[in-house]
Amino acid sequence: MHSVEKTPWEEHWSVTPQGLQLGLVRIGGSGAGMEPPEDARLVNGGFEYSGSTRPPVPQLLLPDSAFTGPLNLCRDDGTGCLPLHTLAARNSGDSRPILLSACFRE
Repeated sequence: MHSVEKTPWEEHWSVTPQGLQLGLVRIGGSGAGMEPPEDARLVNGGFEYSGSTRPPVPQLLLPDSAFTGPLNLCRDDGTGCLPLHTLAARNSGDSRPILLSACFRE
């Protein structure tokens, strides 16, 4: 959820050997710092575009602000979504940013 516009914001990320790779991005509209890029397509009243042209990043610093809705982390294996603060083992009132990075298990 965008903190000013109060519109949905969805980003799809993949874990790669090079880091976290942005994929599909969906935003519910445009405004206050959330203008879609020129290659965005209007789909069901919102904008979609690919972030895959951006290089992978080693980590994401995610805001967990009282001014936005709770951030959810959804897995693509069908197990559903969970509020990010529960995965970070902290209370929902804790508004410190959450650092997300990839790890590999063998």
